[in-house]
Amino acid sequence: MARLSFWVDALRPFAKESVVSEPRLPEVSAIDFARHMDRPSADTVYLGSPDEVADAIERASECRGITFFSSGESKELARLAEARGVNLVVSELDVLDIHGRLSAVMRRYRHWSQSLLEAAFTGSIQSVVDRVTELSGMPLFLLNSRSRVIYSSEKQTLIEPLAGELKSTGYLSENSAKLLFGEEIKAAGDELSTIFRELDSGNVCWMQKVVKDSKIISTMLLFAPSSRADFDAETMFTLTRSAISRIVRLPGGAGYWTELDFKTLLDDIVMQRVTDEKEINNRFSLISRTPQRFCTFIIIEFRNPGGIPHPTTHLFTQLEEIFPDSNAAVYDNAVVLLLSRPDRVFQPTPIFDNERFAALLTRYNAYAAISNATSRRGMLRTNYLICKSILQLGKALSLNAKQRFYFFEDYAEYFMIDLCINSFSSLLGHDDIIYLTHPDAIAVARYDKDNNTNLLDVLYHYCLNNCNIVQTAKSAYMHRNTVSSKIAKIHEIIRSDLSNVQTRQRIIFSYKILRYYDKYAKVNLKERLTVTPPPD
Repeated sequence: MARLSFWVDALRPFAKESVVSEPRLPEVSAIDFARHMDRPSADTVYLGSPDEVADAIERASECRGITFFSSGESKELARLAEARGVNLVVSELDVLDIHGRLSAVMRRYRHWSQSLLEAAFTGSIQSVVDRVTELSGMPLFLLNSRSRVIYSSEKQTLIEPLAGELKSTGYLSENSAKLLFGEEIKAAGDELSTIFRELDSGNVCWMQKVVKDSKIISTMLLFAPSSRADFDAETMFTLTRSAISRIVRLPGGAGYWTELDFKTLLDDIVMQRVTDEKEINNRFSLISRTPQRFCTFIIIEFRNPGGIPHPTTHLFTQLEEIFPDSNAAVYDNAVVLLLSRPDRVFQPTPIFDNERFAALLTRYNAYAAISNATSRRGMLRTNYLICKSILQLGKALSLNAKQRFYFFEDYAEYFMIDLCINSFSSLLGHDDIIYLTHPDAIAVARYDKDNNTNLLDVLYHYCLNNCNIVQTAKSAYMHRNTVSSKIAKIHEIIRSDLSNVQTRQRIIFSYKILRYYDKYAKVNLKERLTVTPPPD
């Protein structure tokens, strides 16, 4: 398998390593007899009598690193093997017995390989992890770069404190990480390296890192009782990495580790499995991209029938270019980003490329909502849920049909109106919050419904712009003379003095209530505004 020693173990107690040139073997795919060897192949182990092995080595022009098993010992053979740089294992067993034992090792390897390949075809990394435990009888953990559990085996019978800590808390404490990893995992370099550790509990652990772009993005941990210390964990790790790589390459396959660890934390916060401010702060320090003091949610929904594009790799790459150092994940049928901020300043200061973001959303036929920034980790669930509501309100109530993303501050009053309806209905037994609007707003709305005009829109912009005709025309995208004419008509309908600031504020808020009713609540506003004649 991965190392020569695992092949030698299959022949114990009738074998010894006579000459070892390359203890790490390539993936072995065949077992053959030395007398049949024409050109030596690194993926084949050869066996025969001392004379057959010696003849095969002498016939080969280059055989450095090739592995031979001999059914007897010979000093001349040992010297030849050392001179030619081959691996030579000498056994007291006869050739057929050696062949039978090595074939059993090969069958075990092929069984592992086939079984993990079948698990990979499910498209589930969890299935691969569970299959490893099924094959080995040992619990497997996949950790991110900050010792946070991304995947772990569901069935774990081993009593091991470190495995128990990973299972119960979802991560390794700083002290446990130092105890387990030491400096070895950092010093391992870019080469694949399996670290073996004997634990104080009497158990053992194997560790191997996963490297992407010269950075450690994950660590695999396999725990076992000390009686299993001779297990070929290195080969199991190699097959696990291969199976997971297949899944990641599949269309719609698993995302990056950064997506997975953020998604786990987001789900724990939203589902209220973690609520304590201190605990959330600690969990934030464990995800791959630790946010700064202030955090803002961006939720993106897609209108296409297929929904979120698969695979998401290209989309996430583009989002990362617009929002560097953000965390992103597919969650609840949307793409959720956690944008990191050093301060609360977000709008109107353009801290990201608005035009590029709008173009990206247009390309994918998507819409986004952007929450306020908060430094309170305990309020993240609140911010997330409000952001989801703002997205729906924005899509229904935006005055600009081409708008693709919506800030919380622009729809905060609509959100409050939405909350008000629930309280109003509970208290009074109906949802007719028109009774909270200004009478003049009702009068203008009635006129619009009866005459198919848009005076209420003009009144809103007029109040919003402090009764300035020029600014109102610009805001409402109308000609100045048109606005002047409509304002004159409005003054014929209303009785209030619009120079009063409080009146203008009431009109603005009333406009939003009526627009919410008409565009979002889908209430028949004309019917609600109809005046019922008094009884005779």
